[in-house]
Amino acid sequence: NGIETGQSTHTGVFSIVIVPPRTEEALRANPLGLYVHGLNWSKDHQ
Repeated sequence: NGIETGQSTHTGVFSIVIVPPRTEEALRANPLGLYVHGLNWSKDHQ
C-alpha cells in the first residue's frame, strides 16, 4: 500500500520488433511501430 519494504536490483532483457504502422489508427496508437516481443528479468545476486 505504498510502503517501501526493501530494495533489490534486477536485470532485464527485452526483445523488440518494429512493425511499421499500415493504417492511420495504428499510426496514432504507435507511430514508431515498436513492440515488446519478449522480456526476461531476474533478481541480481549480491
